[in-house]
Amino acid sequence: MIGFEMKVSKTRLLIGIDPGSTCGMATLIPNSKCLNLYEFGSNVQAMFQVIELSNDYEIELFIEDARLYKKSGFHAKTSDKGRLQGVGYVKGYSKEWEAFCRLKMFRFNLLQAKNTKVSPDFFEKLTGLKTLKTQTHMRDAAMIIFGRS
Repeated sequence: MIGFEMKVSKTRLLIGIDPGSTCGMATLIPNSKCLNLYEFGSNVQAMFQVIELSNDYEIELFIEDARLYKKSGFHAKTSDKGRLQGVGYVKGYSKEWEAFCRLKMFRFNLLQAKNTKVSPDFFEKLTGLKTLKTQTHMRDAAMIIFGRS
């Protein structure tokens, strides 16, 4: 009798992450219109969701990394003093995501997102999904992965 092991390949899933105190996450199966949006109160909650998704899918993460922006290219919405601190926090979140991906051995890309911060109306025309004005983190995460295959 000859024994062999069949390896069943998992469906590929792209995950976009917009790290921050409110973490936006989007998932997309390449070459499909299956785009899902999530918003979490912490990065840790998003990380647990990524672990759950990795059980069923072959995942690849695309993470916005504030450390890649030039000094004046990334700002929080508050005063000058708050801007500097806001950037510091987001850079810390990016570093945590990188450490998490390395620890779990997930495929990941740290990137400087270019086409985020779109209006809810533009986002709906582009994707067909309706979001509220306050759900910017979810839209940003979706724009990170939208159009990738």
